[in-house]
Amino acid sequence: MDTGKTTSNREDAQVLQNESFEALVQSVVDYAIFALDRNGYVSTWNAGAQRIKGYTADEILGKHFSTFYSKEAIDLGYPEYELKVAAETGRFEEEGMRLRKDGTMFWANVVLTALYDKNHKVKGFLKVTRDITDRKNAEQQQKKLNSELELRVLERTSQLELRERELEFAKVQAERANAAKSTFLANMSHEIRTPLGAILGFSEMITEDGASPEEKETAREAILRNGHLLMNLINDVLDLSKIEAHKMEIEKSRIRFNDLKEELSATFSSLSRNKGIGFDLDFTSSLPETLVTDQVRLKQILYNLIGNAIKFTDSGKVTIRVYPRGKEFVSFAITDTGIGISEEQQGILFSPFQQADSSITRSFGGTGLGLVLSRSLAQALGGDLDLSKSALQEGSTFLLTIPIVDEDASIEEIPVYDSIKKDKIAAKILVVDDNADNRRLLSILLRKNHYVVETAGDGIECLEKLPVFEPNLVLMDLQMPRMDGITTATEMKRRHYRTPVIALTANALKEEKERCLGLGFAEYLTKPINKTQIEQAIQRNLVTVK
Repeated sequence: MDTGKTTSNREDAQVLQNESFEALVQSVVDYAIFALDRNGYVSTWNAGAQRIKGYTADEILGKHFSTFYSKEAIDLGYPEYELKVAAETGRFEEEGMRLRKDGTMFWANVVLTALYDKNHKVKGFLKVTRDITDRKNAEQQQKKLNSELELRVLERTSQLELRERELEFAKVQAERANAAKSTFLANMSHEIRTPLGAILGFSEMITEDGASPEEKETAREAILRNGHLLMNLINDVLDLSKIEAHKMEIEKSRIRFNDLKEELSATFSSLSRNKGIGFDLDFTSSLPETLVTDQVRLKQILYNLIGNAIKFTDSGKVTIRVYPRGKEFVSFAITDTGIGISEEQQGILFSPFQQADSSITRSFGGTGLGLVLSRSLAQALGGDLDLSKSALQEGSTFLLTIPIVDEDASIEEIPVYDSIKKDKIAAKILVVDDNADNRRLLSILLRKNHYVVETAGDGIECLEKLPVFEPNLVLMDLQMPRMDGITTATEMKRRHYRTPVIALTANALKEEKERCLGLGFAEYLTKPINKTQIEQAIQRNLVTVK
């Protein structure tokens, strides 16, 4: 056997292995990889080290690695400490600040590994440095956000309790609030998935072969009912966020008490009857004829309170008594004979993300947002909402009080039942929306009302169809590919089209609405849009066919 040749082959293989490793190290640009001699002087330098630290190989080879440390760290002997630990234990690792050539500091993850000779004596070190500045900045930002959230929770809880309570007590309350938020998120997931499951399940049933007309009708009603439940839930969450951001819009008008009574009776009498409980409406004769307030928000509060009263009452009745309080206010007392609320739970009844008892969620559903939102809306209307009285298994009375009239409010009279014109105008409407299902739905609704309908998938197609179709009105989605709704409406104006354009959008922000109306949109409707809402908007803006 030729031992000299074998040794030569091994040496050649080692050279090739070393050259391959060196090529691999040089190709790495995300890590600074370089070697130090036993005294800490730089002996190799890769492309990643040049990118991260700013030195070329010619500039740094032969220099001590303390070049990468601040003067304070050098004075404290930190570079020597790293070498000592690595030499004694074989490895040193830390995260700390390092210095670049240009004088800037950056966060680094550093691993220093000892290299040994054949006699297991330290002959040098291999150092790997990774720039973790982005990660550290993200961690610091997350800590800042967490601190801000904790501060908000602390402020809320301290408002509910006496401000002079000690910090430790406030901290306990903040932790309870965080736990309540977790419960709220779990409830929210349940409340969203439940109607979604019904909608998807009944939708599949309708499309199956063999479904009877009765089953299809049951499915249709369930889809509609659960769709409204889901929409109401989303609206509650959005409204609460608007209130917290001080962006809630209040639009007051004059409405008749008799109209309000008629709608409440039509909406809730059948619900209570189906549950086998009574439902009484008592609007006292001393009430004035009209009330000036935000009709939509008032109904939102009343629907929540009355809906809860019916939901939590299995026997007895629900009574709504409406009466004046002096000359300036009107009170709505909603009384039920349901499960009631314990004294302990009454204290957190109007706390965000709370229900009086977690078992209520399991039995009746709900997210715990309703009463918080209702009180906030009542206060936005210039009034308030309180629990007047309650006892377990005896029932509850909630008292809503709002002003009867506001001198600064519009006195436009808008009845609860806003009639739709019976005589349909033989008009042409162009529906512009990038979502095919939305176009199809609007087309069906409009054609049932005897309108001539054409559709377009974006602004460019809309502009192409305008001179051919000559619509009397345009329903325009705002967010579309190729050309959005605002750009399209602006271009229509530039081309001297006087056709009214109604904006259809999922964006419910006040600023966006004001922007669109300022650009000349006839109206601004937020999705999802029901058929009554769209018909009323059309009747207000339709250009008569000549």
